[in-house]
Amino acid sequence: MPLTADEIERSALEILDRYGLGDLSMRRIATGLGVAPGALYWHVANKQQLLIGLARRIVGDPEPLDGPWQSAVGQWARSLRSRLLEHRDGAELVASAVALADPVDADHPDALAPAASLGRLLVAAGMSAGDAVAAADTVLHFTLGQTMAWQSRAQFRELGITGPGAVSDSFDLGLELIIDGMQNRVSTTQR
Repeated sequence: MPLTADEIERSALEILDRYGLGDLSMRRIATGLGVAPGALYWHVANKQQLLIGLARRIVGDPEPLDGPWQSAVGQWARSLRSRLLEHRDGAELVASAVALADPVDADHPDALAPAASLGRLLVAAGMSAGDAVAAADTVLHFTLGQTMAWQSRAQFRELGITGPGAVSDSFDLGLELIIDGMQNRVSTTQR
């Protein structure tokens, strides 16, 4: 059976889940698939494109956002966080892919816009387009950062490396504070 990009990405996700992002290499993927590393490049241009493909798999298709915009923002962030937590180093991988991806051209093969649906929701709620992009990016990066910190602490705990008074998970409170600030922008725009 010929090798496919889908098979390469599935193998890469298995390696990510087992060993983490630091040990995800093209050589390791090729070894796991029983092929030479060069065979991967017929299907994936480079590791950056592979990371973007993996991020798309982790993030998945946006779920429909319904209800008041405030609860939809919370629903979106919690759903993303849940998907990130399904994979070891999921937040770190997606954050890296977002930094690598082409943010301007949505049709570009390297495009990754996980917060686009959130931005559209905020515009529909009455926020200006510029504020909506900034607010959606803020929620995205807050979610990525909080989840990355949580995943790092969990890995340190597994290794027995925990300091006194481990930081509590403040995701919900932080998200509530961001939504409160967004409310001010929606209210200002609607005046």
